[in-house]
Amino acid sequence: MNSINNLIKSSKIWYARQHQIHQPKRTTGFARLDHALMGGWPQSGLIELGYEGSGSGELALVLPSLTQQTVAAEKMIFMVNPPFLLNPWQLNEQGLNLNQLYICNEPEHALWLTEQALSHALCEAVLLWHGHLNRQQCRRLKLASEKGNSRCFWLHDSQLDAKQKNSEANVKLKLKLAPPHLLVTVTKITGAMAGTSLQLDIFEQLAGHRR
Repeated sequence: MNSINNLIKSSKIWYARQHQIHQPKRTTGFARLDHALMGGWPQSGLIELGYEGSGSGELALVLPSLTQQTVAAEKMIFMVNPPFLLNPWQLNEQGLNLNQLYICNEPEHALWLTEQALSHALCEAVLLWHGHLNRQQCRRLKLASEKGNSRCFWLHDSQLDAKQKNSEANVKLKLKLAPPHLLVTVTKITGAMAGTSLQLDIFEQLAGHRR
């Protein structure tokens, strides 16, 4: 037992949780979610969001961080294959600069477009609505995001989880809309324990931003 304690105290032990804490983060715009994610969204990497039917609060969850970063860094945001019609006026009301927003509807080339955008130095984030991604595809997106120091939000119906059990994402959340709240469960976070569940007042926060 003493030898184990001595080893733990030495500099030869690498702590996954400690490493995660020192990874660059960007606030989500929600204090409770920032705490659950040990500081917020990772600056680069793959963030998987599973929702129960499109329009379940997934965009409202991501918007606050995109708004802040778009204004501060003046970088580009890409939305690839959104399953619903986006309202430019509403996006602008939330603080997005429409001159920095690019919407791409090319299902056949979605992954190629996402990879190219992520690797660009002026890309802040890509929102990709897409079904199943295999391990190689996930790794390519992660590598591209690391190259461009950008984030990839992979959004899909949570029913996909039954087919894709092992996620390659840095962060994986499961979302369930229970108006006026959004129930969020952290099912994976690199370097830390998952399983945290929390309730967010996302629509109230967005309304407050408009005021």
